Amino acid sequence: MESIKKKFKKRETGIKLKTLLILICAVFAFTAPFIHIFYPKIDANLVKEEAILSTLLDADIISQEQYDICYKEAKNNCKVFGFNNIRKFWYAAGKNICMLFFSLVLMYASFFINDREVKKIAFICSFLFMGISVYFVIWVFWWDSDFPKYVYYTAIAVASLLSTTMCYFVLGHFNKILKYLYNIRKLTDFLIGDVEKKYVDKKKSKDYTIDVVNVLDSLEK
Repeated sequence: MESIKKKFKKRETGIKLKTLLILICAVFAFTAPFIHIFYPKIDANLVKEEAILSTLLDADIISQEQYDICYKEAKNNCKVFGFNNIRKFWYAAGKNICMLFFSLVLMYASFFINDREVKKIAFICSFLFMGISVYFVIWVFWWDSDFPKYVYYTAIAVASLLSTTMCYFVLGHFNKILKYLYNIRKLTDFLIGDVEKKYVDKKKSKDYTIDVVNVLDSLEK
């Protein structure tokens, strides 16, 4: 009995830790697109360095060429993963981090969808969004200025294939809904029109019409 209690407590602790981790990730993902506003548009160290270099240049202590070299070096020191400053880095990374988290949530939710077509649509959407977000998250941390062109072409081809597949399932599901609506309308016309004229006694025709209207009014909207 004690061992069962210990296992239950460990499992409960594990669930709490997982829940806390998911909550932290969710808060970070929601706020990631806005983190860049906490940083200045121009790095403070770069402003100070520029002011010092301008003073030295005005005093003829350094030449224009030396100024340009030093200023370029100062700008490079302020760069974060190839971006001019940390504000631009978070501006580029934040949206993709948020999109990545939502794609994971959508993929998780797709496992609980019973309708097969809707399940496929949700899964493909989540996989597509996840691929795009991962692509640009890697791009943010990429050591070079940009990806090679063949990487872009490959990403475009994969995204086009997935989006086409998703549209195919969406159109199929939409046509299925239209078919259901057409069948419902056909059945309703039969019940309201043909049944009343062909199979309902004229003495009970009024009662039949009232009952049909009451049923229709009671349907959920």
